[in-house]
Amino acid sequence: MEPSNNVSIPVRHADKMGFDEIFMINLKRRTDRRQRMFRTLYEQNIDVKVVDAVDGKALNTSHLKALNIEMLPGYHDPYSGRILTRGEIGCFLSHYYIWKEVIDRGLKKALVLEDDNRFQPHFRRRITKLMDDIEENQLDWDLIYVGRKRMQVDHPEK
Repeated sequence: MEPSNNVSIPVRHADKMGFDEIFMINLKRRTDRRQRMFRTLYEQNIDVKVVDAVDGKALNTSHLKALNIEMLPGYHDPYSGRILTRGEIGCFLSHYYIWKEVIDRGLKKALVLEDDNRFQPHFRRRITKLMDDIEENQLDWDLIYVGRKRMQVDHPEK
């Protein structure tokens, strides 16, 4: 269906919601997630910088050694009881490289989203209010963790 000449479509102006940068981590091979996030971010007028994720499937022992990554002896994930997967290591490295960029660029406020993010209702308003409250109360902060995947565990967290 062609747009009507008689109806104007308002121009959207995406912004960074007061952050210096908003990063979105995306695995190159997951174009479906990238496109879903672009649609969602468009609807919320949020401008992001896409960061190619470190693909854990591409990591091997020699890659990890070259990066000086060693597993902590005896460490097991508290939820699964297993050692870290290559995917989890890739996820960590993706975040690490963003933290490094934040420092290198001297960014004061950055938001990091992953490509499997599910936004809560009124996300934009809520995150803006949170950051305004932090500034108004002059709280000293380095990292604010605003969400995570719900874990299926035998014993709920207290």
